Amino acid sequence: MNKHLIVLSSICTTLILGGCYQATEHRTLFVSDLATDSISTELFLPESNGLNVFQSIRTDDSFLYCLDYYNNDSILKIYPLTPYPTLSRFAAKGQGPNDLIFPAFSRVVAQYGNPIKILDISAWCINEIQYTPTAPEKMQFNKTPLPIVPTMEDFAETDSCIYGTDIDSQESLFFIYNKNNRKITHIGFWQDTEHLTQKYPKEAMPFLLSGPIMLHPTIGICKGMTNMNSIFFYNLQGQLLKEVVIGTKRMWPQDGRQEFLDFPEDNKYTFCLTGTKQHLYVLYHAHPISAHKQHSKILQFDWNGNLLRNIQTDKNLSRIAITPDGTYIYAIADTEEGGTDVVRLQL
Repeated sequence: MNKHLIVLSSICTTLILGGCYQATEHRTLFVSDLATDSISTELFLPESNGLNVFQSIRTDDSFLYCLDYYNNDSILKIYPLTPYPTLSRFAAKGQGPNDLIFPAFSRVVAQYGNPIKILDISAWCINEIQYTPTAPEKMQFNKTPLPIVPTMEDFAETDSCIYGTDIDSQESLFFIYNKNNRKITHIGFWQDTEHLTQKYPKEAMPFLLSGPIMLHPTIGICKGMTNMNSIFFYNLQGQLLKEVVIGTKRMWPQDGRQEFLDFPEDNKYTFCLTGTKQHLYVLYHAHPISAHKQHSKILQFDWNGNLLRNIQTDKNLSRIAITPDGTYIYAIADTEEGGTDVVRLQL
């Protein structure tokens, strides 16, 4: 076992006693799940001979960053945002000083001048991308070791805090690590979870409460729910401000006593969040993963949780990323051959 995880398991038991904050005063808003308009996608980066199986993407004002866990050589590929993009830079898969093992992008609103950061759980560090003029096809990382925090599925950070989703927690939606006093606060689901544990097995709770997070470094954090048609808006201290339910009632997986703990046959809702300083964009499904003929929606909110647009797309999308100026959304679309295309939507 990774030595960092051994230390983690022993120390986090103590740190979890730092508290589980849960706000009870908040607004619940029900909004329509009907599309208000539609946007057609255009092919930006086609699958190349079945070699690209992208799992996540990010953009800045010049480049598209793609993570490909299954490629034998390049786990991170970078393409310029030009009409005919070709591979510009890459990072190899491995355990060398400039390699990655199991990366995930930081989920902070895109801002001009801010570097792209990548979390590598296996190496237990945060990588800030640095380009080298002498070797433009490769890159180097400014590596920062992670403090003792739970193993994260998704993460974001400010100068003072780290926000992450604990993949092992059976109660919390996410946690906040204070860099100054080194304390962890777990943010629990706002409703009493006792009725959930009666319906669903204890081992399924981390899957039930899973979902992406997105941070605005001055306003707050949004938590999406993969298995529930709600999204939650918090301030930076973890106080719940608003729940937005997409539809007329809250929806949960129908049967918790099933063979698989991640509810593969039930509807999935929020897979990915992206945003700018002004707006938050939610990739919304409301259909099972196996429903390949269904097309995704993109919901646009302001950071106060007000729904502005419900956009119907013409593809089944798995991840989205928006340019800092809010002009384009880039998205991963699965192909029939088992690879992935990258498509673009102009807002």
